[in-house]
Amino acid sequence: MISLNNFKVVRKTFHILICCLLITTICEKVSGQVMYKNDPSQTARLKPLQARVEQNPDNLKAHEDFIRALDEGEPYPYLRHQYSLWMKQFPKSATVRFALGRFFKIRTVPEGKDFLLKALNLNPNIGEAWDLLASDAALSGDNLLMQEYAAKAKKADPKNPDYAFTYAQSFAGVDSTKFDSLLIALVFRFPESETAARALLSLASNSNIESEKMAFFEQLYKRYSTKPWRIAEIGMEAYFNFLLNRNPQKAFEIALNMSLEPTVNHYLWNQKIVYARSFRGAKEMLEVNKPLLALEILKSLPADLKENEKFVLMKSQALENAAGTKVAYDSLSRHYSARPGKNIRTKLLEYAKTLNMDENQFNLDIESLREVSARQATDFSLEPYTSSVKTSLGDYKGKVTLLTYWFPACGPCHQEFPHFESVMKKFDKENVTYLGINIVRNQDPYVLPSIKSKGYTFIPLKEEGRDKGNLNNMGSAPVNFLIDKKGRVIFSNFRIHENNTDMLELMISDLLKQKVE
Repeated sequence: MISLNNFKVVRKTFHILICCLLITTICEKVSGQVMYKNDPSQTARLKPLQARVEQNPDNLKAHEDFIRALDEGEPYPYLRHQYSLWMKQFPKSATVRFALGRFFKIRTVPEGKDFLLKALNLNPNIGEAWDLLASDAALSGDNLLMQEYAAKAKKADPKNPDYAFTYAQSFAGVDSTKFDSLLIALVFRFPESETAARALLSLASNSNIESEKMAFFEQLYKRYSTKPWRIAEIGMEAYFNFLLNRNPQKAFEIALNMSLEPTVNHYLWNQKIVYARSFRGAKEMLEVNKPLLALEILKSLPADLKENEKFVLMKSQALENAAGTKVAYDSLSRHYSARPGKNIRTKLLEYAKTLNMDENQFNLDIESLREVSARQATDFSLEPYTSSVKTSLGDYKGKVTLLTYWFPACGPCHQEFPHFESVMKKFDKENVTYLGINIVRNQDPYVLPSIKSKGYTFIPLKEEGRDKGNLNNMGSAPVNFLIDKKGRVIFSNFRIHENNTDMLELMISDLLKQKVE
């Protein structure tokens, strides 16, 4: 039997043990990262690679081999531990600090920036370190700092076209004239580099003038379409898609020429020949009043092209000619209910007038179609980056809610956001809510700086483990949903770009007209 005094000793010992365990747990999870724990088998496996680094700490290849051997699962704790030892052992080695900083920065781990700066304090001529810091500044939305770092990368290695490209990109959306001139100069100076093809694609993608966009694409086609580079093929796909709506015959010629090149994806370009022929052939059948043949041709196109506005209107015309206005109206209404557009709305109102329907009846028809697929959105409770008080989707009932999944390093997200912003400015915040859920939590430090510098107006929320239900992004971004005033998902998995901002505007406008009982 335990005496009272012995019991007090045992209880005190137990409390000390519990406190130690709590402290250990907290220490192991500082900043959400588990501390290094010695693994004898891992240490033995890495010993020869470690010895190579220690023989010559400025051998970057030795560092790369060591890190590559570790780059599985969650290597961060071991790397932090080992490199902290090496930094003490080799206090004057910039390479030791650069190797770790580069590893972290490529994976968008914020502390990578500190190691890169430490490396540059020892050796300011590491061009790649300045270039990585420029991308870090871009992630935070600091254009001036990006320009400063990119200029230093370019100065450190003026023969590297990638650094020239980063410097040019630092003027995107800031000084379009300088952006264009720097990229054009890059193509002139490094004509045989893959970066030159990337520069022309960037020029085409960023131009808002159709004739200039065409000229940049044409130069990309003439100079680099035969190169065995993925960026060249991406550029040719973009050129083909650009032409398909405007000049199906020219799109066909591009696809044909590409399919004859030995280094390309022949299946892809043979398919694109079929697409271009289908568009051209359907148009020709409509011109000679053979709508059934036009419909047969259009039916063969893949699902992604069936979202194309030109396809939708062409199909509508064929249906009208073959089966009458009501059939065309019903088909086009179904499309509009899910993916509205101003040109499609105009055509639908023309059909409605022919059918002796007014605009009010048309609106009721569209609302009825949307009611069929409307589903209550799965609620959530997430913490904003600007407050410790969680917010839930239910808090915004009575408003239309635009929800987007994103993360700071997501290029397509940042391409889409300006189009979101241009639309959101047209609506009162009392009626429309804009939420953005960051899905990559190790990029948390970049969230608020990025939002502030770029002027984004969404409420940033922190993702956490939860059942997403019918708001599931499947781990991807950008993924978008539009939720009505009753808290139901009406539109999902849509993308907004320079040619379809009217779609989002119509989506929101239509939902704002909805009556909530």
